[in-house]
Amino acid sequence: MYKVTTKKINGKSKDIVIKWNRMGQDIPGSFDLKELNIEFNSPFEEFALVTELRNTCYESTSQIVTHKPLAIYVPVGDIELDRLGRKSYKMKAIISNHDDIKLHMHRNYAVIYEWIKGIDSTQALEQEAKCKGYLLGVSNC
Repeated sequence: MYKVTTKKINGKSKDIVIKWNRMGQDIPGSFDLKELNIEFNSPFEEFALVTELRNTCYESTSQIVTHKPLAIYVPVGDIELDRLGRKSYKMKAIISNHDDIKLHMHRNYAVIYEWIKGIDSTQALEQEAKCKGYLLGVSNC
């Protein structure tokens, strides 16, 4: 994932996150999970699922904070499957499940999200450790 600030237009810019999609790739540690038949989602499934998750906040009393999906970016040009880390048999299965949208096996896809202001998970863990006095031997919370 990459955080990028867009070019200013009318004096305003936007912080966005670019997340390269991993469909058709092996899931790290999946050798222990073969019987679960899990796969990375396509960029369109990912976009739809995050949108659906964001909409559940209207049906729930608790707030679910997610990046806001903005777009799917597909760079021009084909790339060899091994450079994308994809397996041909996995991509064929994913492509066969997408009747409405044509996926290209040799194209890269990125989902673009709006940045959520706040701290990341590493900063949250460090902050928790400081509060518990794990770092520097003192608690300052």
